Amino acid sequence: MKKLATSVFVLLLTAAATLSASAQTIRRVSTTATGTNIYATFALAQTAATAGDIIQMEPGNHADITVTKNLTVVGPGYFLGTGFNTGLQANSQAATVSYIYMGTGSAGASVAGITASNVYLGADNITLQRCYVTGTLYLNYGTGVANVNN
Repeated sequence: MKKLATSVFVLLLTAAATLSASAQTIRRVSTTATGTNIYATFALAQTAATAGDIIQMEPGNHADITVTKNLTVVGPGYFLGTGFNTGLQANSQAATVSYIYMGTGSAGASVAGITASNVYLGADNITLQRCYVTGTLYLNYGTGVANVNN
């Protein structure tokens, strides 16, 4: 019975260690809010982030985004205050940047719900979804890329 209890205890410790090692942190980018895990720019949020973290871009005009880690970047979406969405959003402004650049180190990253003039994809296994690109989407920017999902 003692061996069974010890085995169960070791199994629970291993499971707890695995869960804590894979925990994600949500970091917000806001030009108005302050607090824990809230940053004024994407660059500051990314510096504090580790691979696998989520960076939430709040509505507003932001500095350009250069992703250098395997992160999930999420914005509020686009066309939030027009057409069928009128009155459904507390803030109908999009998270807008001039460009999103995904280069070395960003393999496996994903970006969703951001409005950008130009997007440069220069890493493998990138996911770009529900983004509004008003200009040009550059594939194989600087190097050959594979597995771009949209």
